[in-house]
Amino acid sequence: MRVALIADDLTGLAAVASEFERYGLSVGIALNVASAGALADRYDIVGIDTNSRALSPDTAANVAREAAEALAEFNPDWMFKQGDSALHGHIAAELSAIAVALKAKNVLMAPACPSLGRFTVDGVHRPVEDDPDTHIRVVDLWSGYNTVAVADDTGPAPTSPGRPLISVVDVMNDAALDAAVRRADSIDERLVAGSVGLAKSIARHLWATATQDGKPALILLGSFQARSRQQAETLLATGTARLIELPTSGEDGDVRDATRAAGQALCDGYHVVLAASPSLANSTDPTRYPLLDGAVRDRIENALRQTTRAIFDEHRNHMCGLIVAGGTTAGIVARDVLKLAALHQVAHLSDGVAAGLAEDIEGRFLPLVTKAGNWGETEVFLLAIRWLQQTHSAQEAETRSDLND
Repeated sequence: MRVALIADDLTGLAAVASEFERYGLSVGIALNVASAGALADRYDIVGIDTNSRALSPDTAANVAREAAEALAEFNPDWMFKQGDSALHGHIAAELSAIAVALKAKNVLMAPACPSLGRFTVDGVHRPVEDDPDTHIRVVDLWSGYNTVAVADDTGPAPTSPGRPLISVVDVMNDAALDAAVRRADSIDERLVAGSVGLAKSIARHLWATATQDGKPALILLGSFQARSRQQAETLLATGTARLIELPTSGEDGDVRDATRAAGQALCDGYHVVLAASPSLANSTDPTRYPLLDGAVRDRIENALRQTTRAIFDEHRNHMCGLIVAGGTTAGIVARDVLKLAALHQVAHLSDGVAAGLAEDIEGRFLPLVTKAGNWGETEVFLLAIRWLQQTHSAQEAETRSDLND
C-alpha cells in the first residue's frame, strides 16, 4: 500500500483519493474498518471513511485511531489524515490520537489548498483570503491538548520529549507544498494531515519517484500563454525537469550550447523544457493573447527548427517521447523537423490535449503529445509524461517480442 487515507466524511475522502488515481494509482475506499482489509492487497491507495465529523471530539478521536491502527498493519508508505480545507471537524483531536497511537515523532500539517485559494501564512490558515473572519491560527486548534506538541513557522519548535511534534507549514502555492512533501519524505516524516492540496502534492511526489526509472521526455513550449507557462512551472517544481531557453539569437554557437545542455539533461534522466524567453512576447496582461511581432516570430520559429532538429539528431534514443505546446510549434515540429506522415491510436488526455503514436515518412515511431496553448489542467505535463513513458515501454516490449519470434 502506497498511501493510507483516513477521512471524517465520504466526499472529502473521495476527493482526496481521486487525486492519486489521476496519476495512475489504483484507489479503494472502505466505509468501515472491517472492510479495509479486503482492499489492502488490491489497491495502491486505501482510504477509510470514519464518518466522524458530527461526533464528539473524543469519539471522533477514538474512531480515527482505530482506523489508523488498522491501516498501519499493512505498512503504507504514507499515512494521510484528511481534514476539511476550512478546518471544520475535529482535526486536532483525530490527528493527536493517530500520532500518539502510531508513536510518530514528527507530523506534517498542511491544510492549504492553493487551487481553491486557501492559503496558510505565518501559521494562520485563510479559507477565504479576503475574509478575516474565516482566518484561523492553526496551533490554536490544539488548545487544551497536551499529548502532542504543535509548532508553526512563526517561531522555534517547542521541546516535546516523548510527544509527537506536529509542524504547521506555511503554503502560498503548490511549489511550497511540494517542497514540504519532499522534506517530509527525506526525514521519514510520513504521517501527514491536510486536504486536497496536500493530496495533489503527494501524488505528484509519487509520480516523480515512479517515473524516474523511465526515459525522460522533451517538452517544446512554443506557447506564450500564461496557462502553458504555469503547467511548465508545475513540472519544474517536481525537480525532475530542466528548463533550457530556446536560442533565438540566430548564432550557431548558441544552438550548439542549447543542444548540448538538453542532451546532458536527457542523459542524466531529466525531462527537458525547451522554451523561448517570455520577454519576447509584448503583452504583459496575462488575460490577453500574447502577441509577437513578425521579426521575433521568425527568430523563434527558426530556433525551433534548428534546435529541435539538432536534439533529435543527437539524442532521439535518450527520450521516451515528445510534448509540443502551441499550434505553430506543433506544425513546425511535425512537418519540418520530424517529417511526420501520420498519427496512430490518438487518445484524449485532457481538454485540448491529445496523444498518439507518430509515424514519420521513414516508418519510425515516436510517442507524441500535442497541447493547444491555453488548454489543459495544471498537471497536464505530468500526465502526458506518464502516457509517453507507458507507450514507449509498450513499444520497446513489442519490438523485443518481434525480435524473439
